[in-house]
Amino acid sequence: MKKAVIFDMDGVIIQSENLYQKRRELFFEMHHLEVDDAFHEQIIGSNPKEMFRILFPEDLKKQHDFLSKFNLFKESFSINYEDILSDHISIVLTWLKDNNYKIGLASSGEYPSLIHILETTGLEPYFDVVVSGDDMDESKPSPDVYLEALNQLDLQASECLAIEDSVYGIQAATSAGIECLALKPKHQKINQQLATKIILSLKEIPLWLS
Repeated sequence: MKKAVIFDMDGVIIQSENLYQKRRELFFEMHHLEVDDAFHEQIIGSNPKEMFRILFPEDLKKQHDFLSKFNLFKESFSINYEDILSDHISIVLTWLKDNNYKIGLASSGEYPSLIHILETTGLEPYFDVVVSGDDMDESKPSPDVYLEALNQLDLQASECLAIEDSVYGIQAATSAGIECLALKPKHQKINQQLATKIILSLKEIPLWLS
């Protein structure tokens, strides 16, 4: 019997990937960094630290320098997160709380950013635990962020359900032994075959749990 649902942030709670990709493309153009479509697909579900590790795998100095530049660059962008909330997310979170499920967040994003998004969208009270992959030794696709979420929830993997969208996220959840529903994106093609089930809407979560 499931006792908790653990959500990813980007692509699940908020539909942010198109905005984030445009932001990345502008940054890469400003700094004359050439990347292809395969790179953009590869980094879906990762954080900036992981992105620059992939881009400069043998150069720690470049990883650090470009991460610092990117973090400053991000501050010039203002995003209204309420405008990009996923359809039905508030309804589903309310249903979970009304039915006594614990709710967790396990995201590759930086912890302060995750809290900011939850607070500005009014979703923060729903969440029992918030875990950032940026605080782990390894972020997704490593299972570390999910293992820490299980630890904080004080539950076994079999008692939890993960909601993901990206290849990295699905790998992280399943590697932690957690069944995973993958929310199919509307505007991108992502290989979600490792998921327990692919869903078209968050409204399918209560149906799956019932």
